[in-house]
This record gives sequence, structure tokens and C-alpha cells, in this order.
Amino acid sequence: MAALPAAPIDAGPADVGALVGALIHVHFLRVLEFGARLGVAPTARDRPVQMFLALPLLLPALAEVLGAPLPSDPRAGFDGQVQRRWIEYVDHLGELIPRTVVENLLATLVPRVVKATSA
Repeated sequence: MAALPAAPIDAGPADVGALVGALIHVHFLRVLEFGARLGVAPTARDRPVQMFLALPLLLPALAEVLGAPLPSDPRAGFDGQVQRRWIEYVDHLGELIPRTVVENLLATLVPRVVKATSA
């Protein structure tokens, strides 16, 4: 059966932000549970997978609105090893995901979330 085009979703910026924040925290749970090594080959060309994997790379643009998986003060909960693994994980994603995917999300997704608080 062929996929039909989906009807536009009437989701506001807060709804989109909640979803994006939850998906970024799924990445953080992966770091907590399995460590920072990513089990996806760098040759993965599936665009939806790349977009999901790119979400933590948007944190510099979204953290003020969504928060971050780790507090900025390392003494506020998680130990240094978790901090280090998260940083390694995000750095690894930065090497794995094409820059065009990140730039597209920065241009299309981030404004839908950030405009929620600036409006």
C-alpha cells in the first residue's frame, strides 16, 4: 500500500519543543545505559535516521529553551564520567552526521521551537 501524504499537524512550538527535547533525552539514556559508542555505521544514508541522530547537535541552539540533559555545573548530579561520555557521544555524532543534515535542522526545526519563547 502506498503511503499517503500526511495532513499537516497543528502543533505549536511548545509541542514541537517537548518532542525534540524528549528525543534528545533518548540519546542521553543511551549514553547512560550503553556508553558512548554509537552502533550506526558512518555510511548510513537513511535521512530520517540521520535527522534523529543529529538532534543532540542542535543543543547549542536549543538548550536555552529546552534545557540540557546534564546540568552546567558538574557537581549538580551526574559524575564526571557521565559528562565525559556525553561529550564523546555528541562529538562522535558530529563526525558521523553530514553537516547538511544539521544545517537543515537548524534552519527548519530550531526556529519552530525557539520562537515559542521569544514571541
